[in-house]
Amino acid sequence: MLSAKLIRAHFSPAVLLGVVWLVAIIVFAYAQSPRTFLDPDSFYHLRLTTMLRDHGPLMEFPWTTTSLYQTTFYDHHLGYHLLLIPFVSAFSGEFTGYKLATILFASLSILAIAWVLRRWQVPAWWAWGLLPLTLAPLLFRLSLAKAPSLAIGVAVVAFYLVTARRKHALFWWTWFNTFLYSSWPLIPVFVALLMLVQALEEWPKGWLAMVRSFMARQNLMLGGVVIAGITCGLVINPYFPQNIIYLKQLLGMALVPYYKFLGIGSEWYPFNPFDLPEYLAYGLMVWLLATVAGVITFKRQSTLARITWLTTLLFLIYTLRARRQAEYLAPWLVLSAALMVRECGWASLAKIKALWQGVAEG
Repeated sequence: MLSAKLIRAHFSPAVLLGVVWLVAIIVFAYAQSPRTFLDPDSFYHLRLTTMLRDHGPLMEFPWTTTSLYQTTFYDHHLGYHLLLIPFVSAFSGEFTGYKLATILFASLSILAIAWVLRRWQVPAWWAWGLLPLTLAPLLFRLSLAKAPSLAIGVAVVAFYLVTARRKHALFWWTWFNTFLYSSWPLIPVFVALLMLVQALEEWPKGWLAMVRSFMARQNLMLGGVVIAGITCGLVINPYFPQNIIYLKQLLGMALVPYYKFLGIGSEWYPFNPFDLPEYLAYGLMVWLLATVAGVITFKRQSTLARITWLTTLLFLIYTLRARRQAEYLAPWLVLSAALMVRECGWASLAKIKALWQGVAEG
């Protein structure tokens, strides 16, 4: 704690954010050092980006004869591909530009986590912000030259905007996310979880109070803003109304275990629960310890901490169903643990430590 105070006294938040960003850039630059892509999907994204640059949005995709794209094509990475254009155009080698974009996007996702922790005034937020770089599944997914390298950070910022009720910014951010990548359904889920937790906190007052809290005007306005942003992203879009047809596939991938019927990518297969502790060792251990501390100091935990914990639990359940969701579980393990520790306070943590030592010695 003393070292954290000394660092805070000698370095401004901007400098510490810069350090976190620089460390992330170095890590992801190393990950991009191989002279190839880590995932074959990246070749698809690179070619679609250059076709978008040279010919505009691609409205047909006749090269796949056994997929939905044969009859209805929708570039659900359109915003991502637009962002890639300056990078693949600025260098003689499109490959190099794409790798540089991936380094930038991935490091910005780490920076987003640290920035949100700073906004939440988490003690030693810069150290918590570096913790995601120790989580293998997050590092792997961010290192792929694909949309999640940026979409994960976008989701973290969206969660902050929802919980902070920044409605104006949330509208534009939701619109951007809907255009960027198909992870936008997370935003209404965040809103629903916020409404649910606030309603559950009214439990002692009875069902009527819970319903009133859930349907409070400010909650409905927040949900309306998100719906408006999603609607604009879907309708003001060169692929409208074909993109509405794609929603069926999007929801199907989220809810239906397609691996039982089709030979899909391994990332969509269930996770073995016994492999999870090894796969997410540091993050899962820190979150579980923070959860124990949070239960002991339950009354001190804020609404924000409870919403973040419930969101983490949801991602944990979904990760067991589809292993690729570890890319969202990992940052929320850090966000949730940091908030619970913040609410506990150092005095409470000292008491918990003394209690644990007493149990161990007894």
